[in-house]
Amino acid sequence: MTTSASSSSPCDEISSNKKFTSNIWNFFDRVEIILENNKKEIKAKCKICNKFLTGGSNAGTSHLKRHHENCKTKNNVDIRNYMQLGKNESGNLKTFSYDESNCREEMIDYIIRAEQPFNMMETHDFVGTIQRGINPQFKGWSGNTVKRDIMKKIYTQKEILKIFFANFEGNICLTSDIWTSLTHTGFLCITAHYIDNEWKLNKRIISFKLINAPHSGKNIAALINEEIINLGLRDKILTVTLDNAANNDAAINRLKLYWQVKDNHAKIFHVRCCAHILNLIVKDGLKNVDDTLEKIRGIAYSINSSQAKHELFFDCCKMLNMKRKNINLDMAIRWNSTYKLLQNITKYRKVVELYEIQLLNNDSDADIYALSDYDWHVADLLRDLFEIFDTSTNIFCGVYYPTSNRVIMQITNIFIVLQKYLSFEIFNDTIFAMIEKFRKYWG
Repeated sequence: MTTSASSSSPCDEISSNKKFTSNIWNFFDRVEIILENNKKEIKAKCKICNKFLTGGSNAGTSHLKRHHENCKTKNNVDIRNYMQLGKNESGNLKTFSYDESNCREEMIDYIIRAEQPFNMMETHDFVGTIQRGINPQFKGWSGNTVKRDIMKKIYTQKEILKIFFANFEGNICLTSDIWTSLTHTGFLCITAHYIDNEWKLNKRIISFKLINAPHSGKNIAALINEEIINLGLRDKILTVTLDNAANNDAAINRLKLYWQVKDNHAKIFHVRCCAHILNLIVKDGLKNVDDTLEKIRGIAYSINSSQAKHELFFDCCKMLNMKRKNINLDMAIRWNSTYKLLQNITKYRKVVELYEIQLLNNDSDADIYALSDYDWHVADLLRDLFEIFDTSTNIFCGVYYPTSNRVIMQITNIFIVLQKYLSFEIFNDTIFAMIEKFRKYWG
């Protein structure tokens, strides 16, 4: 039999000393209703369906829990907004409620920062893992939805950048380079560097777009010009930094025409990438290094050629109380990997020599490049020679601090080291090649 009520009002039952501490009261209101015979009665009013149930202090809560479960299922209620306990950044307890839109935005930001694929939430039972371990109400989103959200965020952020740059009164320095994907597709990245009103150095990637082949100076200049015009930055560009390829020189000449760069400005408009110049200098030097470097590469190859040899090298580390270390081969496209190889191999000289002995003991016919004292001396000299280039590269590649004030000092240090190595006859060809490239760009 359903009880009808002519009116109802919240009831705190002040006269009752009993406290209502059950969590079920988060889903019901305790109200005082007036029946048809003018009698008053305490009821529990469901927040979902507004139905009245017995709610007196002696009624218990089991019937309320049963009703809530049935009502929740019947009405497909979303309980995510009910308050829960969480912690703030200081570790103190606070109330927390699940918000789907906020969760979606946070997940999109995470995918961007962690460079995860768009379909991340569709793989490896990601949604199920979150539902079972963190929040059963989490639904996840498809790869297409993630892609749409990311594109919306890009457009939104670009509009924010437009507004910011429209009110920005300073000058902007650009850097740009072409990145090639695994599918051999070229993308042109443009980064803006500027100092804000608080004298802090900032950088913003303002464009990352597909560039059509060929990657000619004409195509590079056209794409850079299009992006700069769209952002309204044409009259605020102070310098453009590109690497030293011929197509970039052609691109700079076109940009000077597009933006009508005056003669006094043109002298500083094109800044050549110092890190790229260092790369060219070292690569020219590596072409003329004697066969010592090939022997070192042979040892690194031997160590990594099989699991047994790799474990033998680790055993030698243990016997000499040295920390286990992987001796990786260098890569032709990264000269600093050659420096790392020299750094590691010379530090682990005793381990390498023991490895050679142990390998020959196990197999007298083993093909191994045994390094002589002369080879180790050359390896030490090469390591020290390339150290200044590694240090300079790390300094030149800084993005959160000014680097132009450090360039002259590092260039001077490099020249001093090159002059010093001219006294080593074994390095004449190497050093002459490096000095020639040095003078081509820095005189």
